[in-house]
Amino acid sequence: MCDESRPASEKIIVEITDRNGTDPTELRPPLYEVIDVAALDDLFASGRDQGLRDCDGRLEFTYGSWRVRVESDGSVVVEPGEES
Repeated sequence: MCDESRPASEKIIVEITDRNGTDPTELRPPLYEVIDVAALDDLFASGRDQGLRDCDGRLEFTYGSWRVRVESDGSVVVEPGEES
């Protein structure tokens, strides 16, 4: 999903709640308990704000049963993670 008008944290929440068929307020634990959402949003907004679209990088983490990947262009990929 690549909607540059939304912060990365919001894209992650929307993607997971759409897949789960739940309301964002029902996510447990809340995303902010797993990752610093302000830092996440700042990290992936700064490149777009400063015109640094040619920078390459990504952040990957596990959120519940999901593997989340945020790319340097701000796109978010959410995939089922490995069951433990």
